[in-house]
Amino acid sequence: MSHHPENPRPRSPRDFSETPPEARSKASTRALAVVVAPSCAEAAETALARLLEAGETEHREAGRRLHEDLSQQIAGLSLMAGALARQLQNTQSPHAEIATDLAAGLVASISTAREIAIALYPVEMETGGLLAGLHQIARTANREFGIVCTVRHRGPDPCLGERAQIQLYRIIQEALASAIRHGQAKRVTILSRQSKHVVSVSVTDDGMDCARPHSAGSADGMFLMNSRARLVGATFTVQTPKRGGLRVTCRLES
Repeated sequence: MSHHPENPRPRSPRDFSETPPEARSKASTRALAVVVAPSCAEAAETALARLLEAGETEHREAGRRLHEDLSQQIAGLSLMAGALARQLQNTQSPHAEIATDLAAGLVASISTAREIAIALYPVEMETGGLLAGLHQIARTANREFGIVCTVRHRGPDPCLGERAQIQLYRIIQEALASAIRHGQAKRVTILSRQSKHVVSVSVTDDGMDCARPHSAGSADGMFLMNSRARLVGATFTVQTPKRGGLRVTCRLES
């Protein structure tokens, strides 16, 4: 009786029974990484988006309270201090000068509170749109830092929703702060364009680009600007113009 060698059992592509344990472990780790890495990135991006949205809600409420509540309270106190100063002046009181300084200080505090409120939430954008917010950013930078910041616009007024407007506003705000703080810029141009279906906003400065990272993911400020852009479906780019400085640009379909 002849004996035929038994045919070996065909191995299924998923049969790892004869694979060394170490190889199986590495293969499993690689497979897990393929699945986990994207899901972790998506979860992190979702969490960041929620944080940004929650932050804007808090900024809006804080700005509203500063503008409507605290500013009004300080205004009332300044009127009282002014009245007191006039009475003391009429009686030639030696305390009249102190009361006058107090009234002036309260008036200055009203302006400070309103500036902080605007930085927290640009009320102008509710009626004037993104352009009004950009002009407010430029005015604040010119006044507080002594630079020359100009706003230029081409095309019709940007047609964007409130959510996109506030994120672009924050990106420009951060880009300008980076130009001043890190690049030591003296001149900054904010340029916005509205084409048929695309809104683009750029910040170009004459600062020292070597003092700043160029990658959108290499520093907290750039990372945050890029994250804000992604939150509303915009693209975010960083460039070095031939004449020097730095330019950041956001493009968003309107």
